[in-house]
Formats: sequence, structure tokens, C-alpha cells
Amino acid sequence: MKLDSNRVAIVTGASRGIGRAIAVALARKGVRIAALARSLPALGPVTDEVGQLGVDCAPLACDVRSRDDVARAVEQAAARFGHIDLVVNNAGSGSYAPFFDAALDEFHELMQVNYFGALYVTRAALPFMVRQGSGHVVFVASVAGRIASPRHTAYSPTKFAMVGLAESIAYELEPHGIGVTIVNPGTVDTDFFSGESFRDFPDGPRAMMIPASDVADVTVRAVERNRFEVFVPGGLRFAHLVKAIMPAFFRAGARRYARKQGMIPPLIVPVPGEAAARKLEK
Repeated sequence: MKLDSNRVAIVTGASRGIGRAIAVALARKGVRIAALARSLPALGPVTDEVGQLGVDCAPLACDVRSRDDVARAVEQAAARFGHIDLVVNNAGSGSYAPFFDAALDEFHELMQVNYFGALYVTRAALPFMVRQGSGHVVFVASVAGRIASPRHTAYSPTKFAMVGLAESIAYELEPHGIGVTIVNPGTVDTDFFSGESFRDFPDGPRAMMIPASDVADVTVRAVERNRFEVFVPGGLRFAHLVKAIMPAFFRAGARRYARKQGMIPPLIVPVPGEAAARKLEK
């Protein structure tokens, strides 16, 4: 897809991190931006940054967990700009915790934001693209959506689900002139990793963090070249290839690395019936 001032992009999670970087990178190409985030005031900085480039930016408050919010925001974007050419599904949350330490509500919450949020936005925006016979949908997934690692039991499944949606829907959209791109970043230097659950995140992966601007630049090039899937940094594609071709060899190496980094915790299993007993005591 040619990116210029005739294009309009919806970017979710645009107030910070990768979303903000992608919105700005697209604006440098002249693309007009509908910037979505839960908090309207939080969108002030990205709106100003895009505006300084001489590009129109519509800040829209939207909780991607809400189908009503999403439908309203997409309609507002279409009404403001007249059409929708590109959707960047970036909004997301993370978690880094042993399986039994993560509350079941956390599993549900991450799936609501990371997977269903992308599903709702894509579903709302696609009718505009199908009607005009062109468009592009980006799914900012993660290398964790291709290669699961310890303590990501709540997070990785949401990204695997996003990748599955992207792979499946691409077949249906291609005849309508609509492209799909999956972006798989590794560890990125954003406040995503500043949450309480990431306090024990190992130094090895932290040392390999890349700036959000790298992800944004790769994403923009991928859309321009109609690339179906990209990894950031590119070397992660090799790891995914090794996993696919030699899964046992890959898992052995990944296990050694995880142990060296202290990523595999002791499995502390709740005592059967303990939760029910506590309820009875109350």
C-alpha cells in the first residue's frame, strides 16, 4: 500500500509505546491518524506530535474491550476523514508470572484486550475497506505469539490467538484488495515492562530491548511492501524457523536458556479444596 496524505489510519493504543511510535511514523508519510486509547487526555502528546508534522490527527477515547466503544470510535473516524485505509491493532496488556500466581481474571482480562480488542476493531473497520475495495490490517502481535516462554501463560495465548485470526482472515480479505500484516516484536523498551509483574523479568532479555521506533519503522515498510509477517529484530525469524523445523532441538535450547536466566520457577500448586475451605470459613 502506498502511504501518503490520501490515506487514513486507525491506530489503537496510540497514547504511548509502540502505538504512539507507529502513529508518528505513519504521519511522517502524510497519513492522517485516528488515534485511539482509553484516556482522551493521554492522547494529547501524540496528537501534538502528529500535528507538528502538519498532519491531521483525531484523538478518540476508546476502550477496545467494549464493542460499543469500538463501533462508535470507528464510525467517528470514518465520519471525520471520509474513509479508512489502514487499521493498526496495537492496544495490548502484558503479564509475567508463574501459572498459579496469575489470577484467572488476569487471563480473561488479557484475552479481552489483546485478542478481542483486535477482533472488535477489525470487524468494525473492515466493512469500510471492503466497500472501497482496498485497505490493510496490521496485527501487532509478539514473538511470544510464535514462541511461548516461561511465565507468559496468561500473555502468550492472547498473541497466538491474534496470529491465528490474522492468518485465517487474510485468505478472506485478499480477494477484496485488503492486505494483512503480522508484526512480531521481541522485547521493546516501553513501559509495558514496568508493571509489577515484570519486576522479576530477567536481565538477559532486558539487555536485548529495542526502541519502539524500530518496530514502527519495520511496520511502515511492511505495509508499503505488503509483507504478511515480520519479526523485529529480524533475527527472531530464524528462531521461529528453527522451532518449526527442529522443535525438539529448539525446546532443549530454550529450556537451557530459561534455566540460566532463572525464568523457570518452582511449581507451587494450590492445595485442592483450599479455596473452597476459605470460603466456608468466611
